[in-house]
Amino acid sequence: MKMTWNLIDSQVDLYGVLSFVPDIDYWLDANNTYRVVFIQVNSLGQYVQFNDIVENVLLENINNVRLDASIQPNMKNGVYFKSWTATVNGVPPSGGGGGGGYVKNVVVRDMKLNEVDLSVHVYQTNGGHSNDTPSFLQFSDLSFIDWSGTTTANTPSCNSTGEA
Repeated sequence: MKMTWNLIDSQVDLYGVLSFVPDIDYWLDANNTYRVVFIQVNSLGQYVQFNDIVENVLLENINNVRLDASIQPNMKNGVYFKSWTATVNGVPPSGGGGGGGYVKNVVVRDMKLNEVDLSVHVYQTNGGHSNDTPSFLQFSDLSFIDWSGTTTANTPSCNSTGEA
């Protein structure tokens, strides 16, 4: 399955989340300017019977917009990667885990942040517990180039199970 976005305007305001889910191809016109609240690559490894694949992603010239907390109270990250643990906890859509796959060759270039809590957040323990098996999903070749702006924390955040 492929989803194609043909965006015509010179500036696109996505006052929400630019969210990528696995196994769908996305094309965003490089001649446009994208103003987003945050970018997420998520729900990875949620279905035990599937491997999720996200690869060869280039996001550039992004202006992160911090909305008033009364409008968007959950703005925390510039870019957010989320996968489930390898242990199955509940069933989708609210539970899951145990799926594998990979995220590789993702480049986020020329990102302007506006008071996010974390610039980059890699979270591999969604729905998990301290004794769960580490996520089967692997991240590699993630590049963050020419970023500017402000955050409320000093460092990116990576969360994984204790065994990883």
